[in-house]
Amino acid sequence: MEKRAIIAIVVSMLILIVYQFLFAPPQQVGMKKDKKPAVIKEEFREKEQEEVAKTIEKTPAVQKTKPFDLKPLSREEKQGKEITVETDLLKIVLTNKGGRIKGIYMKKYRDRRGKTFNLVNRGLHGELPLFLKLQEPSLTKIANEAVYNAFSDTLVLDSSRPTGRISMTYDSPNGISISKNLTFYNDYYHIDVEIDIKGVNEYTVFWGPGLNTSKEKEDSYSYDGAAALINDKKKDYAPKKINSTVMETGDIKWVALQNKYFLSALIPKAPPSFALLEKDQASNISVGINLNNLKGGEEDRFKLYVGPKEDHRLKAYGIGLEKIIDYGWFSFLSLPLLVALRFLNGLIGNYGFAIIILTILIKIVFYPLTEKSFKSMQAMQKIQPKMKALQEIYKNDKQRLNQEIMSLYKQNKVNPAGGCLPMLIQVPIFIALYEVLLYSIDVRQTPFILWINDLSAKDPYYVFPILMGISMYVQQKMTPTAGDPRYAQIMNFMPIVFTFMFLNFPVGLVIYWLVNNLLTIFQQYIIKTRASSQKEKA
Repeated sequence: MEKRAIIAIVVSMLILIVYQFLFAPPQQVGMKKDKKPAVIKEEFREKEQEEVAKTIEKTPAVQKTKPFDLKPLSREEKQGKEITVETDLLKIVLTNKGGRIKGIYMKKYRDRRGKTFNLVNRGLHGELPLFLKLQEPSLTKIANEAVYNAFSDTLVLDSSRPTGRISMTYDSPNGISISKNLTFYNDYYHIDVEIDIKGVNEYTVFWGPGLNTSKEKEDSYSYDGAAALINDKKKDYAPKKINSTVMETGDIKWVALQNKYFLSALIPKAPPSFALLEKDQASNISVGINLNNLKGGEEDRFKLYVGPKEDHRLKAYGIGLEKIIDYGWFSFLSLPLLVALRFLNGLIGNYGFAIIILTILIKIVFYPLTEKSFKSMQAMQKIQPKMKALQEIYKNDKQRLNQEIMSLYKQNKVNPAGGCLPMLIQVPIFIALYEVLLYSIDVRQTPFILWINDLSAKDPYYVFPILMGISMYVQQKMTPTAGDPRYAQIMNFMPIVFTFMFLNFPVGLVIYWLVNNLLTIFQQYIIKTRASSQKEKA
């Protein structure tokens, strides 16, 4: 019983770890998946087409029989003029061609080469964020390709000037007037956006296509996809789950694109008519919200958040944006562990040492369980000869064998589950800390010592994974076994399996596992020494 239980635990841990890396979408572990396919329903298509037709008929400035033309552009106008906004957190580059966003550069975060990176991705046909889609195709072309008048070329914000605005307008000979007002903040990653299109009832504004991750591809666990909060439930959309277009209706709080550490979110002031998710030929997703342009008030205003997944920032918006960070099945443990890591890092200024101290504290808390588990395994090892004798005597009578074994357990006061249950209780702690170290932006690119410059990346020289494998082997040799050669062979193979698994793990997690093993070895030594001392006294 005890052999099977321990093997089951080891195999379960392997399955959990391998599943999270190979099968479960990163940052989606433990989510309640929407069973409905993420493909637009036919009735939604028909309804949208009917609404579009009605809107076009009611809109005086939009005639189905008279398309609007974009006046010829000069060579200089085709290239567009850049407008730069600088804050302490961001560098934003706008273009007056289409009044769109050309670049958003993170100042506080760098790529693997130590350079700033742009989260804006250009589409196959030149699409950029703040791309507008209207019911009339010629109007869509004007809105996104016309040259806007910008009232400023640069905007620099700092503590003395914490906020500022860039306004861009376009007036066509056909009587169409479009204005875009963007308000920026020095200490925030969001932009307040107001778009007004005279004579048009509604429009859909898009961020996309995708997030530019070419320079920010952190590792094999990076994830690119979309998410939305609708009717207080978060929905996730992997690119392969979207055929072409998805329409969502309901109480839409936000719709966003995300990768492992960053996101871009459209946050409407008032719930939009619907949200759209579209995938292009390159499998890049754009997310959009449909806004009303005639009611006034907040129906045509929204926030655009483009920045890191810092939970305290996202939570401050009060709309559940922090739910986009998913720490999996044991998030109720992950969040306290993250708070503890931040606290320890605040004291010592090094997340690597914070991980070590946290591991020690966890080990102290679980020491009574570890001691109980070790003693239970020792007791099981002690009665193994008697169990083998019973198995030989009653090999043809399984019922009698089980009765005799239970009697043997009772006589020696042995609980066959005593060795595995304490270990099983600690598995959620490991998984929760794994999620924190893998997905929390707090440990991204944070150095430890020597050659370890990024705790969220693998050890480039594989030193820590090899040390972890050696420590696991030593720990295994010190652990009482049941004496079964087959079981011993399996356990001898486990350090090798774990070492290869951990080669590409974030080194922060490897450090946790290594320190945990070393502490377990030390605990086993203390328990053995104490037991020997008590035996001699007896």
